[in-house]
Amino acid sequence: YDGKPVLALMADGNLQTQFAPSVATKKDPAKDENPIQCSTNPDWLGNKNANGNSASLADMTSKAIDLLEANEKGKENGFFLQVEGASIDKQDHNANACGQIGETDDLDKAISAALAKVDLSETLIIVTADHAHTSQIVEEQPNYALSTVLESPVDHAKITVSYGTSPDQMYANDDDPKFDEVESSMSHTGTQLRIAASGPGAQRVNGLTDQTDNFYTIAKALGLASTADDYKNLSAGMDYAVNVKDGKVSLDVTGLNGDASFSYAVTDAATGQVVAQSVDGDPVSGERVRTMQTTSVELTDKVTEGKTYKVTVTGRQTGVALDKEIQIPAQTTSEVIPGKPTGGNAQAAGDAASGTPLSTTGAAVAGVVALMAALVSTGLAIRTIKSRRSGSAEQR
Repeated sequence: YDGKPVLALMADGNLQTQFAPSVATKKDPAKDENPIQCSTNPDWLGNKNANGNSASLADMTSKAIDLLEANEKGKENGFFLQVEGASIDKQDHNANACGQIGETDDLDKAISAALAKVDLSETLIIVTADHAHTSQIVEEQPNYALSTVLESPVDHAKITVSYGTSPDQMYANDDDPKFDEVESSMSHTGTQLRIAASGPGAQRVNGLTDQTDNFYTIAKALGLASTADDYKNLSAGMDYAVNVKDGKVSLDVTGLNGDASFSYAVTDAATGQVVAQSVDGDPVSGERVRTMQTTSVELTDKVTEGKTYKVTVTGRQTGVALDKEIQIPAQTTSEVIPGKPTGGNAQAAGDAASGTPLSTTGAAVAGVVALMAALVSTGLAIRTIKSRRSGSAEQR
């Protein structure tokens, strides 16, 4: 390892689920007489091999934390790790009750593995999901929906799982004819999801929260930029120039490190006609910012050499804006034209507030571990944040 990036390729597609798949079908009294007991999938990576090794989600979580904590930069500056139980969602789409239940159990084991590695006095753990799903545990087989009748391995009670948003399923096991793919799958739902937390910063999580607040909860725990003013400061040094190279003209934007996207407009200074502009719409539309890099927009066919244009660039999230007048040079040259500022609220590039994206705001961290999943009807998932209050922090 030696502090270098690690990539583990565990399968050529979706990982095998912990439990072998089940099939949801239309109402049938025979299903109540012969309920299904979910069984372990022999191809699940969590099964120990001949060498005694396994690669369940819990195993991978534990190993990832070991690697990150062994890294010297991780020890000094902290780290962020996200672990996702993705097939809980995938198997709900497939109306595969046993698949869902096994993957939920797999995620629960991953949570336990993370808890065994961290100290809650310096670790914030958040449990939530990205969305709810179709499946519901109901009293009996519905007339209108597909369902699976399971038998509890604990008390042998019947558990009926219903799927009501599609008449068909999209099965993932192509090796078995009864799991052939069809052109449909179960849908997400808009049900509210539970969120819970323990550790430093847990007071920001109180049962229900706006989903975007999770970002700020994590940022605050890590001591990173987490307010509107923080992000405006990160974009205050926004600048741009027209770059002519190899016969192509581009608008090169730098310094918008507090924004995810920006809009631009290029107006003919003589006629006032807009000759090029970004797509307008919701706050994240426009051009995606390449954080800490140059974001280029090609203007070759939209501008004419020798003409002067007013160019306006605006950060879509912070509102930081800058206007310049720029004269387009001959496209046979190779030249960067910075242009003359005419307005806006961005500072000159050299005067900008310093700092990298998500710059520190005072607190320091040891690391972040996030476990995330889209589950069954309850929609459970987990995010874990490890935060140590000593030293300094930077983006990891």
